[in-house]
Amino acid sequence: MKSAATTTSNRPRFFIVHGPFEVPVVKNGHGPGFIVDGAKARVAFWEKVGVHKGSVDISDKDGVYIYAMRLGKGFTPWYVGKASRSLKSEVFQSHKIEHVNKVVSRRGSLVLFFITRADPKKKSVGGAILNRLETDLIRFAGGENPKLLNTNKKIDNTRWHIAGINGGKGRPSAATGKFKAMMGRRNFQSLGSLDTPWAANLITDNFIGLA
Repeated sequence: MKSAATTTSNRPRFFIVHGPFEVPVVKNGHGPGFIVDGAKARVAFWEKVGVHKGSVDISDKDGVYIYAMRLGKGFTPWYVGKASRSLKSEVFQSHKIEHVNKVVSRRGSLVLFFITRADPKKKSVGGAILNRLETDLIRFAGGENPKLLNTNKKIDNTRWHIAGINGGKGRPSAATGKFKAMMGRRNFQSLGSLDTPWAANLITDNFIGLA
């Protein structure tokens, strides 16, 4: 029989996507191009971000944030960050803005997406889960943009496949079937096949489920 602690730890954690929200930028007074605007503009920005379903200010929640450039109907991720205290206190920290300012002058508009707990009344995700979510989203973003600005975590986009499980043709061997059952069939689903993006079935609409 599983303990209560084990059962709780294995429950899926559900998150929700907020955004995109356009980030205020101004002309760079010390060089070419544009940079992220200062404190006054950021106050107005957070007001636009607003409240999560009439309950808690999104800015007061912890979570993961993604800086992206919007061009037409498409978005390119450029920086993925984790806010352990609150989004408002960490998203615009100076060392992060230094990274983001490197791409502000590219074609398009700078925007932010936020990932928080789906429950509008809950502020905190929790350290271990938040770290896992950030790590996975850095991998996803790095797969879409090899020039991703993140340097704090290694991005390894190598895809791997096991014959008979998520790669190769023909009927799986008896050993392969036993191995897949032992390791958990659903764990291999996120890898996709040789022709399927490995993260495609992890995100549905604006909800993200992390087991």
